[in-house]
Amino acid sequence: MRGLEARLCLAHYRVSAAVGLAEDAADQLAFAVEVARIDGYYDADHGVTDMPAFFRDEPMLQDAWKVGQMNYRAVMEMDDCWHCEHSGNPCPSHG
Repeated sequence: MRGLEARLCLAHYRVSAAVGLAEDAADQLAFAVEVARIDGYYDADHGVTDMPAFFRDEPMLQDAWKVGQMNYRAVMEMDDCWHCEHSGNPCPSHG
């Protein structure tokens, strides 16, 4: 199920924060956001543009998923850029 792992990490964060495990909570929050970003990238790579249902009521996960979608588009744009492809470095438009 798309988005489940990120949502579970977010739940783990909330439980850890509630019981006073600050370090574990911070790790889980960072992981939840990163998983949501990766989900967005993966979805974009597979032509999926609708947000996972598990993110619809979580603005933090929504934002991270959208960043993943934008990251994918930026990578594809650079892949299609002749200068970026042949120089090995981003051109002025992409750097």
